[in-house]
Amino acid sequence: IKPSSTMPFKALVECWAGGGSGGKAVAGASGGGGGAYNQAWIDSSNLSSTEIVTIGAGGVGITAANTAGNVGGNTSFGTKVLAYGGGGGATGTGGSGGGGGGTVSAGITAGAAHGGSPRMEIVGGFGYCTNGAAVAGIENSLGGGGGGGATGSNGGAGGNSVYGGGGGGAQQTNGGNSVYGGGGGGGGNI
Repeated sequence: IKPSSTMPFKALVECWAGGGSGGKAVAGASGGGGGAYNQAWIDSSNLSSTEIVTIGAGGVGITAANTAGNVGGNTSFGTKVLAYGGGGGATGTGGSGGGGGGTVSAGITAGAAHGGSPRMEIVGGFGYCTNGAAVAGIENSLGGGGGGGATGSNGGAGGNSVYGGGGGGAQQTNGGNSVYGGGGGGGGNI
């Protein structure tokens, strides 16, 4: 609710989105991407008397084998500030980690070989596998960290982020860290 004040003011609005869930497989499950961070200073003259706030939940966990993870929910402050959720992790041998959420799009749910978004400040980090080797999720500053990639019984750690959420780890590895957002979950035992 907007304060009743005759003096103009600016409000700092910060949003953190939900992270994607990891993929599940008999072997090769990967981590989900971290949710993004976005913020804006808004003049009081641009605020409604009330604003609709939506808090993005984390991607729904996977229980069925050989199923890719789910995208995390977006977080918004009316139509003024929006942070996108992280992508879900892939499934199967050589599965890529989910892409970190960004400020312009949600993280991409990983495919079999490469998933996530390119590394830029406004989009999330990405997670991947290369030449059959599991690789840690790529770091980011505003977007979420990429989820760790997996291959066979090996998994990569989740990518870190400064403001967005850390990416989820794959197969018994650590999730990524974040200075201001939430940390990514560690990978489970297959």
